[in-house]
Amino acid sequence: MIEMGKKYQTRDGRAVRILCVDGPLTHAPVVGVVDGIVEPGLWTKTGTYVVARESFSSDADLIPVPTKHEGWACMRMRSVTPETVCIADGLVFISEAEARRYGDEMLTDGYVVAHVTWEDS
Repeated sequence: MIEMGKKYQTRDGRAVRILCVDGPLTHAPVVGVVDGIVEPGLWTKTGTYVVARESFSSDADLIPVPTKHEGWACMRMRSVTPETVCIADGLVFISEAEARRYGDEMLTDGYVVAHVTWEDS
């Protein structure tokens, strides 16, 4: 369900400003403006783009803007060859120092620390 106050974009990455989620059209109650387009767009409650009373999946569908995260991963190494490092398990920490402290205290048989970034929606 599309909600007021949350950030959305189109599938192809264009920013969308949601104007309302309770518009007058029952088949397309979500009204918003896509960045760079003057006319408002219409979507279903679930974010499917609507054109001429027809809803169909397209690059104009609404999806939540991904939340970006970053941290420091401390990972246990099982084996190392010139071509491969096998990672057995690991945890992500806010700082590099915390990741290294964990490795020194808990993973005495070898570990690697790496800066990691990821997105979720």
